[in-house]
Amino acid sequence: MYNPLSSRPLSLCLVFGILLVCLSTASAQNASPGEVNGKSRPKIGLVLGGGAALGIAHAGILEWLEENRIPVDYVAGTSMGGLVGGAYATGMSGSEIVQLFSTLDWKPTLSPRVPYPYLSFRRKEDQRAYPSGLEFGWRGLPSGINPAPEVNLLLSRIASRVGATANFDDFPIPFRCTAIDITAGTPIVMGDGSLATALRATMAIPGLFTPVERNGATLVDGGFLNNVPSDVARTMGAEIVIAVSVTEDFQTQRSFGSLLGVLSRTQAVLSRESIERAMQESDLILRPDLKAFTIDDWSSAAAMIAEGRKIAEANADKLRQYALSETEWQAHLAARQARRKAEGFIPQFIEVTGVTGSLQQRFTEALQPLVGTPFDVDSTEEILEYLNGTGQIAALSYTPIQRDNQTGLQVIVVEKGYGPPLINFAPRIQSGQALEFATVLGARVTSFDVGISGSETRVDVGVGNANLASLEYFLPLNRRAGQDRTPFVALGGRYSDTRQAFFSQGERAADFRLREALFGVDLGLLSRRSNEWRVGFFAGTQRGSEIVGLPDNPQLSGSTRLFRLRYAQDKQNAPILPTRGLYTVAEAQHILRAPGTSESFNRVQASASWFFPKSSQETLFVGGSGGTNFSGTPSPFFEFTLGGITNLSAYQPGEIRGRTYLFGTMGYIRELSAGSFLLGGRTSAGVWAEVGNAWGSTVTQNDPALPTCVSGGLLVETVLGPILVGGSVGQGGRSRLFFSIGRFLN
Repeated sequence: MYNPLSSRPLSLCLVFGILLVCLSTASAQNASPGEVNGKSRPKIGLVLGGGAALGIAHAGILEWLEENRIPVDYVAGTSMGGLVGGAYATGMSGSEIVQLFSTLDWKPTLSPRVPYPYLSFRRKEDQRAYPSGLEFGWRGLPSGINPAPEVNLLLSRIASRVGATANFDDFPIPFRCTAIDITAGTPIVMGDGSLATALRATMAIPGLFTPVERNGATLVDGGFLNNVPSDVARTMGAEIVIAVSVTEDFQTQRSFGSLLGVLSRTQAVLSRESIERAMQESDLILRPDLKAFTIDDWSSAAAMIAEGRKIAEANADKLRQYALSETEWQAHLAARQARRKAEGFIPQFIEVTGVTGSLQQRFTEALQPLVGTPFDVDSTEEILEYLNGTGQIAALSYTPIQRDNQTGLQVIVVEKGYGPPLINFAPRIQSGQALEFATVLGARVTSFDVGISGSETRVDVGVGNANLASLEYFLPLNRRAGQDRTPFVALGGRYSDTRQAFFSQGERAADFRLREALFGVDLGLLSRRSNEWRVGFFAGTQRGSEIVGLPDNPQLSGSTRLFRLRYAQDKQNAPILPTRGLYTVAEAQHILRAPGTSESFNRVQASASWFFPKSSQETLFVGGSGGTNFSGTPSPFFEFTLGGITNLSAYQPGEIRGRTYLFGTMGYIRELSAGSFLLGGRTSAGVWAEVGNAWGSTVTQNDPALPTCVSGGLLVETVLGPILVGGSVGQGGRSRLFFSIGRFLN
């Protein structure tokens, strides 16, 4: 028979057990820093100083502290120390941060540009045509060299771990970071709002990274006024302060032969007083031995992490006095874990800030697929990378937010303060015969939303040995951002005034001047990043000066009418010297009318290049091109030419010409120096073979043998564009030295 009293002891035990669990969970959630299992201990604040790449050493210290059960109750940091401290405060472990820094590809992360593969197809065209990287605007110059588009996404990824938490005291570890308000000229301590924005502000090195607008203030790196903010940790409530300084000792002798060297020394000078103040505020200050590294040594992450561990081990006796027992450590971790917000959430709305009007609307529409689905970093950043790649903005970041008891995703857009309109500028200088140089100073002006929302207006101007001007009005027929396929119509025209040379037996025999004006329309289909199809009709005039030195002067003036079909694909990972990927362009024309011929004819041309890595510093490539006018006999306007740098380099530009041509090349490139992670500037050396010929010219006779060249050169990427210096040797003892600034691939 059932007796209700017989189960009472068991019931009481069960109830008591549940109460204990609830109380222990509540105790963990409400535990104050410095409290374990209700027992009080000194509250420890960890202070991490700035120092750019040198701050990677902080990760090694954090990993050692956790391995030795040293609790951290408060974190304060500046610049790179702010980034590391912010990551730790979100609940990342020391070993997780070490893993992140050890595997992160720092070069694209720190690039001032959106990585080339993420660019829209039209922005890829910009970088190929104007590889200098010089971009200005109608409203002035950029406020810094680097808007850090990829850094913004990295910081957002880290900050997403704390969800919509706006108060930094509510993080798993309470956190602060510092910056300088350059408008008011005062230091700022950030403890609420967007964590991603705060981290970006604390590491905004003046002149290098663009400043950050936050709550009406313009903020830059806080390291110049308070590089090791021990006073901030004290204010937070720390009773024991452990500070880490990674900047070079003021007495260290260094060469100041670079911008980064000057910045490093300047920081050491300006932060000297704040570090001395931090030493007075701190109970223990750790200074890893980083003399062998620079503030741009991002590739030496593993070695700097090891130095962080080494300095912690050297101070083991001092640090271990704060160590917890294994039981206390597990309770500390549980309390820290209990303060973590659930990482998963479902965005119920999208909020785009920093821009207004049609751009805000298009960005919001592009992000709508994220609403109502579990938040996923990869899916979110895939869309944001596309928006970054449109070229209309400097950078963006994201953060979960709360509005009216709903969780949403806020995307913070940073506009380019200097435009649009945007201006890309690049010189193009190539050596010719003897001391002759072909020079063109070119610029592209790009405007958005002129007349119709979503449109793009592109104007190109070139002045020099060749005078060029072109205009294109590009109108997507589906103007919703984020579409994989976008049909479009493009109206445009171009004018060129160029000079061409004719050769006989390798000697320059004649010159003529060609002026051409064409206007027309294309219908096309554009993918997000890699492909474009166009079909169009163009009409205009061509006018050539009398060709001096040729026995029969063809008719060089008249009207031109043509249809064209064009396809382009760009899947390479860089515009100048890629390490992988395929680039292809093919165009077919049906010329209805042209000077020098009374009949219509067809013309086809295609080119491709494929790069593939042999090792991390070595690249192999193959390429080729070809074209034909079939049986047509047009004027020299429509003949194909070979000669010039990377196009049978031992020959002069235009030395070989004809109605049909074939060309092939293959080679090897080795990176000699990666340059600066922050400023770029790779140096590479290459050697390549070239072979090709043209047949059927109406004005010159080519050598029937197949011209072959072996070429080599040194390439340096600079702010003005790539500089190439090299030479080539061809058949019959033919040789040529060459020099180029700007785009050297046709």
